[in-house]
Amino acid sequence: MGVCISEDIGVRKPTRGHFEAAIALCDGDAKKCAGGWMVGDNPDTDITGENAAGLRTIWMAKGRRWTYGLREPHIVVRDAAEAIDALHGLTF
Repeated sequence: MGVCISEDIGVRKPTRGHFEAAIALCDGDAKKCAGGWMVGDNPDTDITGENAAGLRTIWMAKGRRWTYGLREPHIVVRDAAEAIDALHGLTF
């Protein structure tokens, strides 16, 4: 398992370098990261781009409704604490 934060790696989402850094955190094995999860609150950089890259997504709505296009997040939560709870509740 790896956690990849844009500010920590110096690569902004949704550029390819961000995904490559995430794969490197999974011992460089893309298969280990296949179907990984992206958690974020920005519809463009955190959700739409990651859906297109094959990642499953959790959107922190922060009181907003999803009105950002066809590619909806897999899970919608209120905040980071709820996102963590959602991830803990997943079975792999």
